Amino acid sequence: MSEQKMSDIISLVSEIRELGKSFIIERLHENGFSDLDVSHGNILTLLYFNEKLQMKEISQRIKRGKSTVTVLINKLLKNGYIKKEQDLHDKRIFYISLTEKSEKLRPVFFEISDQLNSKFESILSEQEGSDFIRISKKIITSWWLFLFVEIVEKVPSLRKRGL
Repeated sequence: MSEQKMSDIISLVSEIRELGKSFIIERLHENGFSDLDVSHGNILTLLYFNEKLQMKEISQRIKRGKSTVTVLINKLLKNGYIKKEQDLHDKRIFYISLTEKSEKLRPVFFEISDQLNSKFESILSEQEGSDFIRISKKIITSWWLFLFVEIVEKVPSLRKRGL
């Protein structure tokens, strides 16, 4: 594949992401949740399906660094969407859980998600959607493998272990 085609793919995927973000932000604002950003969605989704989680678990599950998650959590705390509670037995552990405000958001949150999915379903045939998902997963998996190999090559102690 030519370098120009790869550049086009990256540009197009980025544009799709931006269109999706704009769609979500606009719907959040229309529904009175202008203090949220798309980046909060992964955390809220996790908490909608889990009663409470530790910061470390959230970071691992959304594949973001601790510092990034801390910033996102702090904004959600400040805006009243989540609460932070210290473990009764281990004072180093804090649990994150939803508040009444985030429960009010829940139906809006899932409605916006359904609307976004419907938008994509109206654009792509079922086969095109399946192909897009398959190709995207292939790119992501290959990219992570490339990064892993690159790290192993740069770290002598990992090379010695045969990784």
